[in-house]
Amino acid sequence: MMESPLMIMAHNHPSVMFEDGLGRTSTEPCWLRCGFSDKARQRFPRVPEELIVMPALNPSITGSPVNIGGSKLMGPLFARGMVDMNKIRVYLLDGVYLGRLPDLVVQRSK
Repeated sequence: MMESPLMIMAHNHPSVMFEDGLGRTSTEPCWLRCGFSDKARQRFPRVPEELIVMPALNPSITGSPVNIGGSKLMGPLFARGMVDMNKIRVYLLDGVYLGRLPDLVVQRSK
């Protein structure tokens, strides 16, 4: 059996929120490139090197902003601490690298 260094996941519909100087916001779909946590590597010795989370490719689906303080990614890999949240890298659909997720988090006032 051939092992892959890559796992691809969909249906989280990640997006990133931008805010301009006037406080107006917009969201853009984004790709997430993630590494698995030490916890995942201990529990599953053959875990892939990298996880890619696909954005929604349908333009009518806006996605869930991942860079708003307190937002959580869905699914058992994220809920059970299998993904190293501090090393998630965020890319726009055209491949522009925005940075690591912890550096992009914004706090929104309610």
